[in-house]
Amino acid sequence: MIEKACLALVAALVAGSASAATVDGITLSDDGKTAVFSSSGGNGVAPPQHESGTKTLFSNIGVKYPKGEYFCCFGDTVSGANSVVGSQSWVAAQFGSLDDATVTEIDVAVEWASGTNEIEIGLYTDKDGIPDKLLKNFKVTGLQGVSGCCGLAVAKDKKGIAIKGGRAYWVAVTTPVADTFAVWADNSTDQIYGLPIAENSGSGWQYAGYQIPQLSFGVFGR
Repeated sequence: MIEKACLALVAALVAGSASAATVDGITLSDDGKTAVFSSSGGNGVAPPQHESGTKTLFSNIGVKYPKGEYFCCFGDTVSGANSVVGSQSWVAAQFGSLDDATVTEIDVAVEWASGTNEIEIGLYTDKDGIPDKLLKNFKVTGLQGVSGCCGLAVAKDKKGIAIKGGRAYWVAVTTPVADTFAVWADNSTDQIYGLPIAENSGSGWQYAGYQIPQLSFGVFGR
């Protein structure tokens, strides 16, 4: 009952504009940047296993929840220009590490909706509050379909990418194939504190404010 009431409220907010649309069973906001969909239930997907010695540099993934690592039914659109959404919408979320570290894995709660089942996960430096230099790009295919629970898109680098403590970095999800439509789901562990996000609609990265709830992802390393 609580889940249905919450989903109905979110859907009402997203669909409040007359120009909101439903694409492949997913309700989009009037600007096409947020998406609402129903949970399909069923069996859950276990979170990925990290290599021995891996530590968490940042994560809001709900690994302590036995039936879900992130929110089932709401997130940000990730789409290419030729997707069913009709426009490019790439998204990045900011994070930081207290200490110098080496990033060896990035997990993001991105689910596939339509088009080519492929995304890229990018690790960027920060300049003036937006993604700047691309440190590493990872191609990820075979994403779980929307409404499933709760597969993660996983990027790994055994050698690792060095980052500096006390500095801001960005994890971005982009579409190397222009017909891809996916959704980056919100986290279910922090409904109070937001994270800076950035968007790229085809003309470069732009700051898009603080998002609450945060987009669900984790950065791991040594």
